[in-house]
Amino acid sequence: MELVSIVVPVYNIEKYIGNCVESIQKQTYENIEILLVDDGATDESGNICDRFAKKDERIQVLHKKNGGLSDARNYGAQYVRGKYMLFIDGDDTISPELVEKTLECAEKFQADLVFFDFESVEEETGRRDLYYYGLPEKKAFSVSEHPEVLLKSPSACCCLYKKEFWDNCDIRYPLGRHYEDLATTPRFMLKAR
Repeated sequence: MELVSIVVPVYNIEKYIGNCVESIQKQTYENIEILLVDDGATDESGNICDRFAKKDERIQVLHKKNGGLSDARNYGAQYVRGKYMLFIDGDDTISPELVEKTLECAEKFQADLVFFDFESVEEETGRRDLYYYGLPEKKAFSVSEHPEVLLKSPSACCCLYKKEFWDNCDIRYPLGRHYEDLATTPRFMLKAR
């Protein structure tokens, strides 16, 4: 069974990080490592992460000076031991089958990237929006076959990356930039096979 690494940037999200980590712990695919990157949080987020790590050997907490979301993702990726990796925002939750299903697809097609749909839930109103790629499911394709994928949500948190591909691309999230995935995800898509 391949190891899958899940990198979670954490900064002042004490209200959400517990639900995020619990959703990762409930994965049907259990050969995972969870890298919680405490990006210099000034609330209880880092301590909450440490408590989770004491109870689950799959969890490693990386404490660092605040550098922003991009820096936390890049930093966490340096410590990934898995063949594949996911980025999950610390205020998000994931479905129990996410790792199992994306890994199955990656292995079947020897894919560098596996994209998946996601649902956004507005905290205040409970409104739900499904972000759907509208592409063939469980099928390998290239950007040249489906260029419309470049126009879809470029979120870093809606794809499984092959770690070797990540390392060889030499593409990293730009520091100090909002919507940093706009600068990276399309480039990953263009290089992927």
